[in-house]
Amino acid sequence: RDRLSNDRAAIAPAQIAEPVLIVHARDDWITPFSAAAFTVERIPEARFLALETGGYLLLGRHAEVRQRIASFLASLPP
Repeated sequence: RDRLSNDRAAIAPAQIAEPVLIVHARDDWITPFSAAAFTVERIPEARFLALETGGYLLLGRHAEVRQRIASFLASLPP
């Protein structure tokens, strides 16, 4: 079994009908970047904030992530 087996089993991305923003850093050593990419590719109209740095806790990226989340939420219909 590969490392993503549990992640894939826990979610059926194609069935998600709500807007989704996925945030992930490439240098996250706990959850592989490929898990986020896999999920984004399978959720219709998902948006992806792919960060080069920040690690698992998105250190040093919090202001940018908060701004992107606020923009994402503001773009949704009421």
